[in-house]
Amino acid sequence: MALNFLPIALTVASSLLQYKGSQDAARGSRVAGQRQRIAKEAEAGALESKAQQEVAVAQQRSFGETGRAKIIASRVIALSAAGGGGATDPTIINMLADIEGEGAYRAALQVYQGSEEARALRVRASGARYEGALAEEAGEAKSRAYKTSGVAALLQGAGSLYGKYGATTDPKLTGQERYGADYDAYQNSGY
Repeated sequence: MALNFLPIALTVASSLLQYKGSQDAARGSRVAGQRQRIAKEAEAGALESKAQQEVAVAQQRSFGETGRAKIIASRVIALSAAGGGGATDPTIINMLADIEGEGAYRAALQVYQGSEEARALRVRASGARYEGALAEEAGEAKSRAYKTSGVAALLQGAGSLYGKYGATTDPKLTGQERYGADYDAYQNSGY
């Protein structure tokens, strides 16, 4: 008698396990998406920090170029004076202007290069944040799909049971004819 309920119990257990597995997969997908977003946020933060450092390093290199130009100009004046010339000589004035201009150009180039590198790092940081948001959205979408799949498993199991054991609606049938040989024993057992 108890063996007639075994297919029902197995169908119910199977449906419940499929549902639980789907719910677990949904939770896992959602958590994985959130973790990817957090990792991408950390990556973006590191890139932005590196961008700030790049700007600071570029400023230091710019100061170095300006200082180097001053040293070269000082050497030109010293060599001119040692050779008997003066700082007001037109050739010396032109050389000093060229050296100062080259120093300013190189200093500005260092700042520009540092700014461009920082901009590129900030763009990469934005891209990392976007990737993190997409990963989180994908995790949420998978989570919803797994939840729907779990509900579908329950409904499929219920439909299967109904199709096998509950589809007879003829009011003339007895409980045993409608639900099987174990029905009368179940009714008389007191459960």
